[in-house]
Amino acid sequence: MQLELSLDFVRFSEETREIQTDLKKYLNVVELRYFGYRSADSSSIIKLIGEALEWAPIAVAATVYLSTIAKHAADATWDKARSMIQHNKVGPLAQIANTLSIAATKVNPNAQIVVGISFPDDNIAVELTINSGTTEEIILDLSVFVLQSEKLSKLLQIEIQKGNMPIGSAVAEIQCNGSLLVKWTRASDLRKQELIIPVLAKD
Repeated sequence: MQLELSLDFVRFSEETREIQTDLKKYLNVVELRYFGYRSADSSSIIKLIGEALEWAPIAVAATVYLSTIAKHAADATWDKARSMIQHNKVGPLAQIANTLSIAATKVNPNAQIVVGISFPDDNIAVELTINSGTTEEIILDLSVFVLQSEKLSKLLQIEIQKGNMPIGSAVAEIQCNGSLLVKWTRASDLRKQELIIPVLAKD
């Protein structure tokens, strides 16, 4: 199993290898794939996709980060979020977010960061787009995604068994309350489907 890193080669240079090296310190990123768009106006995309278990190495960091933010909900600010970046247990998560943030900055100001869960047997994925390139906001979105990834994987596999196989990739969106909304088009009849995973849902 592995996380596949995909980069838009049209807007990237030799520095992409450095990105891969930095991510490999914390995640099992073993393949670098390049792709490009015909239109020069297209948004660049940095994708990091893999099976749910591949995100496990940073689950502890994500738990520490979100738990601390929750304890200070009454006075939570980005200043508090920034201070948490220095926490030892949050370090790996912060380093990954910083690497992705730098990568996005080098691509172009409108670059999108996409993280996701793959389902190799079914050739589909669930993808979350992080539109902001700041390290703090990447940490927040990545933390929510990582802690929900295993639950998300199990729930979507249940949907597939029920006949609700997605056509193409499903789209994940983090809601204001921290829950995860997943939307997709059912392959059998092209009907829209969705499911909501509550905040830090448990099995």
